[in-house]
This record gives sequence, structure tokens and C-alpha cells, in this order.
Amino acid sequence: MFAKVNPTNLPSVPARAQCLALMAERGMLPNIREHSLQVARVSLTLGTHLLPANPGLDLTLLEAGALLHDIAKTECLKTSEKHTEIGADFLRRRGYPEVAEIVVQHVTLRDGVSENPGITEIEIVHYADKRVLHTEIVDLQTRFEYLQERYGRKPDDRRRIAALLQATLTQEEKIFRFLSFQPTELKGFVSE
Repeated sequence: MFAKVNPTNLPSVPARAQCLALMAERGMLPNIREHSLQVARVSLTLGTHLLPANPGLDLTLLEAGALLHDIAKTECLKTSEKHTEIGADFLRRRGYPEVAEIVVQHVTLRDGVSENPGITEIEIVHYADKRVLHTEIVDLQTRFEYLQERYGRKPDDRRRIAALLQATLTQEEKIFRFLSFQPTELKGFVSE
């Protein structure tokens, strides 16, 4: 899938403690840190329940991608750069190309919802991020209403967000085909 380029001789996927250290090193704002922790809880809940039907899922990679998905958001709030690109570049330089791929696609999936019947770590983090508004687990409609209000300043932005909602609803349907509970029940399965 991805080449295991690792110039630092560290594991190609950082453990939870390493992720938390990277978040601190980058000066992640507390609210973004808490959001990332919640996205990680949602991602791991989904990943754990998806594992029987998707045995190739790597829960360590999933957790790292979820924890680090907004690794560059704090600095990009000041610069208006794309936090997905800046975060992915940072992680590639650190020797974490697989995590970087999750980070770069957590806002928008590069190829849309995959036709592949399996679920990937990229898809799970992308979806989990859309279910967490700040630190609260919400339905997609609530999350996207917030996105429209916050980022839908121009007609093109509103259309892009509406299209992303439709793609994410398709993704939700794909994910929940493998689960024994419904999207409305997700919050009850996520432990604090």
C-alpha cells in the first residue's frame, strides 16, 4: 500500500504516547486536542467493531491517524494554510507516511467513497471527524449545519460542503453495513 520509508528508525506508526507528545510539541490548542481525543475514541470504537469483517484494519494506525488528524490545525488558524497538507508534510518528515495519508484525507477523501467493499483507516478517521463537533458526538446533519454556518460564506463553499455531506452519508451507509448498530446508536458505544 504505502512504502515504509522510515529515515528515523522509529516505528512507522507512532504509539499513543508518541502521538500525545507530538501534539504537545506542535502546541496544539486544548480544544483541538480534546476534539482529536474524541475522534480517536470514535475511530477506535468503529474500528474495533469493524475488525471482524475487515481483519486488515490496523488499530494502532487508526488511533494515530485520529489523534494526529488536526496536528497542524493550531498553526494553520494563524496562517490560513491547509492544515491537512501541513500536518501530512510534518508527519512524512517524521517517518510516518501512513499516518500522513490519513491526515491529508481526513477532510476530503481523495477518491471519494471507495467502491472497495472493505473499510480503511482513512475512511474511518474521515467519518469519525465528521461525527464529532468540538467534543460532542453528533449526527451528520448537525455537524454539516455547523460547517455550513462556519465555512459556507460563498455559494461555491456551500455547494462543496453540501456535496461533502452527500458523500459522507454514502460513506456512513457503507461503514454501517458491517456493524450491528445504527449511526444513531454510535454515541452509546463510545466510552470516555
